[in-house]
Amino acid sequence: MRWDTPGHFWDEPGLTYDSGDPPPESKIPMAFDQTRRLRPAVVQQDIDTLSAIKTLTPTYAPSDARYAVTPLNTAQTSMGTARGVEVTKKGEFEAARDAANAAEWALHNLILGAKDQVIAQYGEDSDQVQAIGLKKKSERKRPGHHTTPPPTP
Repeated sequence: MRWDTPGHFWDEPGLTYDSGDPPPESKIPMAFDQTRRLRPAVVQQDIDTLSAIKTLTPTYAPSDARYAVTPLNTAQTSMGTARGVEVTKKGEFEAARDAANAAEWALHNLILGAKDQVIAQYGEDSDQVQAIGLKKKSERKRPGHHTTPPPTP
């Protein structure tokens, strides 16, 4: 059984570790894969749970201080800030992508026009046409004559 098996803890006996590093010293339940995003429903459940824990504030006193209301509030604030930064950066990325796309199309359209100008200036069968990556007119394959078979009655 591997350490990332669902429902198991870092320091549970019988688990193997690929990296050879010793496991962490805590009994914190592990998530499956922390590199992927959580579903929005799971995040909303976490926010709802935090709200419910806040209503328990006078009597809620966890034995591990990491799970007290203050660190939970700090984590929620950090998540909100990170999400705000993500939205801002995503908008900046989309704007930069749109600008790059427009610049690519502008260059492409200018190159198409320049190719037409080379053909107009030097002719369709010139070495200059070949130098810009086009085929000379004389090197194009001529269409063959296709005879259609007579219809069968």
